[in-house]
This record gives sequence, structure tokens and C-alpha cells, in this order.
Amino acid sequence: MKSRFRGLEVTLNQLEVKYFRERPQAFVSPARVVSMPSWELFDAQEPAYQQSVLPPAVTARVTVEEASPIGWERYAGPCGVVLGMRSFGMSAPMKIVAEHFGFKAEHVADAAKSTMRRAAGGTTQDDLIRS
Repeated sequence: MKSRFRGLEVTLNQLEVKYFRERPQAFVSPARVVSMPSWELFDAQEPAYQQSVLPPAVTARVTVEEASPIGWERYAGPCGVVLGMRSFGMSAPMKIVAEHFGFKAEHVADAAKSTMRRAAGGTTQDDLIRS
């Protein structure tokens, strides 16, 4: 899978989709990756386009932001999970930083399963947001 956007978040979300494809027993719903490099450009689009990208009926959403997660809740929605850095960054090799903040496919996969349970009316206590 290649994307014209090269951010960690896109790569990570593509890994998450691959993770589920390789473990079909872990996930039974289709998943897709939406790259949103600019809130301003997305918000300026016609509502029909916005709804085609983020259908209102799809409430099981996970957002991944390699910086502050502030603002992503409006795209994740009330059942969604917002993954991001909730503290100051750290200085270390990228692999260590990514693992420390939960930016790895397994964590995104767990967040997706959690938000699917919430969207289906399950518990909302399963909070996977890392600080």
C-alpha cells in the first residue's frame, strides 16, 4: 500500500489495516484509511463530500495524530478514539518514541476494536488513550 501522503499517521494506519487483514479472527469489519492533512481544506468542502469521506453512519473511528490530539474529537465523534501525544515529546530513536506514545499497529487495532464496541452500544469505560 502506498500513499501520496507520507506522514507516520498514514503509514501507521495502513499497517493497522494490514494487521487486521493478516489476523481476520481479530476483526470482522472492513476498515479504511482516511488521510486528513488539512482540517481547513476538509472543512471547506461541500457537506456531501465530507459525508462521503466520514459517513455519519460510521461512528467507530480512530484518529491518530503524532502531536497534540486537541481538535480531533470533532472527526472521531462521540464513540471514537483519539490517539495522540498528551504530554511533551521525548528524545529517543523513532521506534522507541512511537512505542512509548502508542503509535504502533497493535495499539491502533486495539483502539479500533474498542470504538467498535462503543459504537455497538458496549462499554465506554475501555479508554485506550495514552498519556
